[in-house]
This record gives sequence, C-alpha cells and structure tokens, in this order.
Amino acid sequence: MRDRAAKLNQIGKETGTNLTLLGGSGKGSGRSPAAGGRNGARRDIRLIGSKADVVQAKRMLGQLVNDLRDATSGTETIEFEIPEDTVRLVIGAKGRTIQRIKAVTGVTSIDFDQAKEGRSNCRITGQPESAARAEEMVKAISAGERVDFTKNVEAKDSDKSAPPV
Repeated sequence: MRDRAAKLNQIGKETGTNLTLLGGSGKGSGRSPAAGGRNGARRDIRLIGSKADVVQAKRMLGQLVNDLRDATSGTETIEFEIPEDTVRLVIGAKGRTIQRIKAVTGVTSIDFDQAKEGRSNCRITGQPESAARAEEMVKAISAGERVDFTKNVEAKDSDKSAPPV
C-alpha cells in the first residue's frame, strides 16, 4: 500500500499535479464493490493542475494501472479446506510459519475463512506453480508433517536418490 502511495506522490511531483485519492469501495464509501475493478478495488483520483500537467498525470496513472494489472495477471486462487484446529499450526507463532511459506513459494496471499463445522477454508493466491507448492506445504503442516522450507522443490526427492557430491 505504501508503494502505491509513494508512486502517486512521485507522479504528482513529476507532473506538478495535485493528486487526491477519493472514496473507494471500502466501508462507508457509498460505492458497491461490483462497481470496482479486480476484487472490487476501485479508487477515484482527483487531479488538479494545468491541462498539460493533468494529461501527463493521467498518462502516467494509466501506465501504473497497466503495470499493476500485468503484475497480477496469470495468478490463480486455490481454495481447499483444512481442520479448524490446525489453522494455528499453519499460521505459526507470531505468523512466522505462514510468512515463511509466502517467502519460499512467492505467493501473494494465504487467507483463512471463518471455520464451519470444524473445517476452515484456505485460500491461496499466486502464480500457479507457487500456489500449488504453498498448498502442498499448508496441507502437510495441517497433517502434522515436517515441511522442507527450501526453495528447490525437487531437493527432497534428489536427496534420497543421489549421494552427496
């Protein structure tokens, strides 16, 4: 979030334009999430400056939006259930385990919904291979298995079949 605000400030400085974020699709905005973009996220921006500066700022904002869209294209969301009482194991003390999973796999988010009938829904978003690896790790931790937090997915199998060099 801070990165985006910094980019907006940078665009304002470079163009000499005053950029003001207006309401969004969050609570109390008066805007329905359906009116927004990806995941209902939409923010209006007021641009104040000379006509040439505003045109330049609009062009730069359009490029920023396209860059953000490109960064999230190709992502997929995987949903599955795990036992409610194992969610705390996946999250870990002070969130360390879930942060390690995110760091090792490169997924953008791992979320848990409210438990229903002893099961919690886990939602993982990221590139397809990363999301699949994170799913494996979450399921393994939930099953009480030890998890290899190395980035090399094949390392587990190659250690068993080949002697150390």
